[in-house]
Amino acid sequence: MPPPGAPPLGAGATPVAPPPAPVVYSALGRGQAEADFAAASSASGWEFDAEGMDALIQDLQDRIDVDLGNM
Repeated sequence: MPPPGAPPLGAGATPVAPPPAPVVYSALGRGQAEADFAAASSASGWEFDAEGMDALIQDLQDRIDVDLGNM
């Protein structure tokens, strides 16, 4: 209880802002997929490079093997 003549508790306090809304990752993924599809569907388009993808996957696997081997 505040002393006589003192302002009430909390008087002049700055209100606290509510926490930010949680991130909806499914919406972010959907938005990215839509953007990727739109880019692929544009006039320039893109082609899947199976050999390039295989090389990338192998490189990533090699990196994992090396990192786990150093543990």
